[in-house]
Amino acid sequence: MRLLLVRGFAAWVAAMLGFAAAAPSACAVEEFFAELQAKYVKQDSKNDNDVALVIAFEQARCTICHPGDDTHTLSPYGSKLSLRVNKSDKGKKKKIQEAFKEVGALRSDPYDPKSPTYDELFRRGELPPAPGR
Repeated sequence: MRLLLVRGFAAWVAAMLGFAAAAPSACAVEEFFAELQAKYVKQDSKNDNDVALVIAFEQARCTICHPGDDTHTLSPYGSKLSLRVNKSDKGKKKKIQEAFKEVGALRSDPYDPKSPTYDELFRRGELPPAPGR
């Protein structure tokens, strides 16, 4: 009886490990962050907004699109980007930059026609609002 329980538990553990290995990986792609940084961050600028954005990018990194610890969760900005690019677009710099351009033109609050666009936020040295703010 005990041997049967041990075998059953071992089979359950093996099944769970199999499911975990088959689970989709997170969509966070370092190349997307590098392209976003290339589009908006001006490392050598002395402009206050540019300096603020450099600091914000260094602190936020992937949380610009993936707030919190769960990289499967997307911010509103990240969600809009994910409709235009995904992991299979890695290496397609033109497509990635086009997605940033399209999303950059969108309002940061789609319900407020006076809200700044994402491009305007970046130019002001600010990151897109995180969920719950």
